[in-house]
Amino acid sequence: MKLSINLLQETQRIKGRLRRIGLAIQSASVVVLIVFGVFVFLLFSYSLVLGRKQGNLSKSITEQKTVIERLRPVEAKQVVIHQKLGLAGKVVGEPSLPYGLVSELYDLSQGHNLKESKVQGVKGETAVLLQAQADDVFSLVSFLDALSDFAKERGAIRLTGSNFTRTAEGTYRLHILFEIEEGS
Repeated sequence: MKLSINLLQETQRIKGRLRRIGLAIQSASVVVLIVFGVFVFLLFSYSLVLGRKQGNLSKSITEQKTVIERLRPVEAKQVVIHQKLGLAGKVVGEPSLPYGLVSELYDLSQGHNLKESKVQGVKGETAVLLQAQADDVFSLVSFLDALSDFAKERGAIRLTGSNFTRTAEGTYRLHILFEIEEGS
């Protein structure tokens, strides 16, 4: 009796199994590559959208800066008008305040680039308190020299600096009492 072993079927089965495993690996690789490609595409699209939004924001910021720069002179004029109206209100509110002296002191402070100038009567018609802020020491010294000359011209009996301070921003605040003789 002859026995025969058919090895071909076993080999074909092994080859078939290997082919199916290879196809599964190829299919999984293709799926992974497709998912990776989609992820890269979405990431690239997102970066384009963000770039476009950033461009729009920069354009908007530039436009807003331009608008603000155009409004700066208007703001400066409004600040001066506000200060002058405040001075006029104080003069009208205090009838005993020497308007000529107050006006001259205010004009003197504005002529030397002092900011936030306030002038108010202290002792009726004989004294005026000047409060101001200088941007730098040179403006302060220039103003104090001019104020000293002004005091000599007006015959001031006392010129007292009650408060001089330097702020953290480097500006100088000053409070000066300008006193004249009664009836001057």
